Amino acid sequence: MKPKLFFILLCALVYSCTFDDSEDIAQDTNTNNSLVGFWDLTSLIYSEPVDANFDGTSSDDFLDEVPCFNVVLEFMENGSYVSRTTDVEFDVDPVSGEGSVDCLEEMTESGGTWTLDGTTLSLTSEGQTVVVEISLQENVLSFEGDVNGLEDLEIDEDVTAGLVFVRINI
Repeated sequence: MKPKLFFILLCALVYSCTFDDSEDIAQDTNTNNSLVGFWDLTSLIYSEPVDANFDGTSSDDFLDEVPCFNVVLEFMENGSYVSRTTDVEFDVDPVSGEGSVDCLEEMTESGGTWTLDGTTLSLTSEGQTVVVEISLQENVLSFEGDVNGLEDLEIDEDVTAGLVFVRINI
């Protein structure tokens, strides 16, 4: 059986996440307009190495392990947002633990509404609101959160991921 794992921003961005606001948080000068636009995932670093591509070598950088994976966020002036995420399929043998990973042509799209007050980003999707602390410095958006959706890789539930996005022009 090949379980499809849909990474809606890995930490689900609209589900329960925890964030580290202890360093590099920009001054409370962020406005909603500073987040408007498209943001491309450039870094997804785990707090401990993971062998997500089953090559026998673990890395703390998920994009090194699965380079075809991507997330593009779009924050719109009207207060709505869309997340477009590469669908990833892991095929894991439950006995041997061996497996493979493939990025599919499909993208998962989800969205909702957002507001930004200083460094506090509030996201609402499907009736759930999540409040996250972000670092937003010019064209770089970053935060840290729990890793969800990788149960087949036997990742310790205490593992977190740091995500970095850069503003792109589309």
